[in-house]
Amino acid sequence: MFAIGCVVICLLEACSHHEDHRAIQQTSPLDTTTSLMLQTEWRYNTNYSGVHLDQRTGRELIYSGDPKTHLLVRVFDETGAQLFDVPLTPAYDVLDHIHCLTMVSRDIIAMLDERGEKLVLIDTTGKVIHQQSLREERCDEMGDEYELYPANTGITYHGGKLYLGPALLGYCNGKPLYERSGYQEANEKGYFAVSTGKCQLAEINLAKQHRNVRFGACGLLRHLTDTPRETLGMSSTAIANGSVFVFSQYCPAIYRIDTATLSVVDTISINYQLGPVGITPPPITQEDLKQGGAEVRSATQAYVLSITYDSPSHRYLAAVCHAVDPTTPDEERSWGRNWSLVVLDSTYRKVNEYVLSGKEYSGSVLLGMKSATWILQKDPDPQGFQKPKVFRRLKLS
Repeated sequence: MFAIGCVVICLLEACSHHEDHRAIQQTSPLDTTTSLMLQTEWRYNTNYSGVHLDQRTGRELIYSGDPKTHLLVRVFDETGAQLFDVPLTPAYDVLDHIHCLTMVSRDIIAMLDERGEKLVLIDTTGKVIHQQSLREERCDEMGDEYELYPANTGITYHGGKLYLGPALLGYCNGKPLYERSGYQEANEKGYFAVSTGKCQLAEINLAKQHRNVRFGACGLLRHLTDTPRETLGMSSTAIANGSVFVFSQYCPAIYRIDTATLSVVDTISINYQLGPVGITPPPITQEDLKQGGAEVRSATQAYVLSITYDSPSHRYLAAVCHAVDPTTPDEERSWGRNWSLVVLDSTYRKVNEYVLSGKEYSGSVLLGMKSATWILQKDPDPQGFQKPKVFRRLKLS
């Protein structure tokens, strides 16, 4: 669901970190004798789930929500013990759809509707305590209007602000982005010829009532602007060791962001056992659109799934899904694709790599907590989502 670009030579005041290539570890980094279990009757979805650090107590809270069927957010302590449920039904009195949510304090949950047109805050009883239309806030200084809803990694909360990857919607003055045609190829070329060079990061300041949205990390896809190229979705954001990072399936790097200026301050190249990561789409053609080329590339090429910080070892972690042959069966291309846990030191140098089975563990769900990093263990049972969610502890040497 997103796109953030990168350049081999850093163009946006970012310094590049080159990696040390180390041998891949054959031993598992997971302690399978220790588990963290969350009792929910729904899937763990990163658009509605995560870890929140309570600044008042220093305690960590894990939350997992289901705004579609059970209409709840369940909150746990750091051991997985259930604390309380937050009903989401009252939020639907002011929202038609909950696209994403995150805890912003022990007592408050923030959520956005589809396209990010409305921001809503609720307390732990489910009562709506704040609502704000963002329709007039979605324009940047250049007159571009964006949709505000995140990719599959969900919303990132840090320092009283929400961070997510926006998608270009149009011009604020209502002028069309391009001259529409009756041909799909022409329309796709028209949109991506404009959108690729736009901003890839949005910030929503919860302390302000007006003019509380800023845009940044602009132009990071400029290496794809030589000709229209189709990309899927938006950028992803994450917090690791107190910093905001942005990453994308269309880039061989992750980016550390200066939250004062929303500009890139570090470009961190990522390589795994088969080489660099990141998708470079070909120029748009009718044949590629007909064959679903963008979807095939996303399902078969290597890119960063998630990042976090492992506090016990003082290491950064990047989960990278492996490239597979396009003829690989669908299950092996998506749900069962192997992935690497790339380990970086404090200077973002690669110091290790572990390969994990995509059939057994999810590279998209890494809970970076103070005591440990926990990785979600998959359940092959089609009804497994109704069982407790089991996480295994990461133990780095």
